[in-house]
Amino acid sequence: MYEFCSCGLFEVIGIKSTALLFATTKLFQNALFRRMVSENFPDLRDLAQRAAVAFVNTLPNIDIARPISSKVVFVGGITKKQVSVMEKPFADLYKNARKGVVVFSLGSLVDTVKMPEQMKTDALLAFSRFSDYDFIVKLAVSDEEREKFASSYPNVHFFDWIDQVNLLHHPKTKAFITHAGMNSLSEAAFAGIPVICIPIFADQHYNTAIALRKNIGIYLNKKHINVETVTEALQQVLSDPRSVCELVPQKKFIFRNKFYVTECM
Repeated sequence: MYEFCSCGLFEVIGIKSTALLFATTKLFQNALFRRMVSENFPDLRDLAQRAAVAFVNTLPNIDIARPISSKVVFVGGITKKQVSVMEKPFADLYKNARKGVVVFSLGSLVDTVKMPEQMKTDALLAFSRFSDYDFIVKLAVSDEEREKFASSYPNVHFFDWIDQVNLLHHPKTKAFITHAGMNSLSEAAFAGIPVICIPIFADQHYNTAIALRKNIGIYLNKKHINVETVTEALQQVLSDPRSVCELVPQKKFIFRNKFYVTECM
């Protein structure tokens, strides 16, 4: 939800049970302000009701249409950096890529160290089936694992950090396996890259629903990740002519035919 006004509307029409989703709970936010600023700091709900404008970090082109207040202003892409010259080692990897590159990243908040070993192994086995493609994988692995994986999965390349915007905009990038964070989804939309969404928590399930509704991605349940499901998802976005791959380039102009928010500031 974009504003607390919805709470009042739900009360008026008799909806007693309301689910609200925030990155952190309002209870904790109130406690923080009252500890750090003043014990009498007003409730954030009251402050939100008095706000003149609500800036929302999403692209209206890819969000699901809904009635909203005139105080809502979409600023999707405000954090997106401009495409620049790709640096090594990514430049070398793309230069030698044969059929294309698939980018894998679960964002900066997911602790991939805790990823179940079976899940990790199954994903890598699925990647190895597409030997004509190179996989750039943002995943925390030990030096021992990196050495072992390099020999077992020569088309999979591990990095602690990736230059995501530049990677997605490279013409050889064919798909993006993502946790479906809003920034990642927006960056993929700007680049015209189909996404395989593996939502983990928070708004990522809603963002996945956006990708499905707009035909720019497919859904892969984190609880059902195995060799076959990952293989099937990759086949759909890489080789199936009926897949989302053909739909995304048609939408690319729609997403990019807008000024960057930073250009208007």
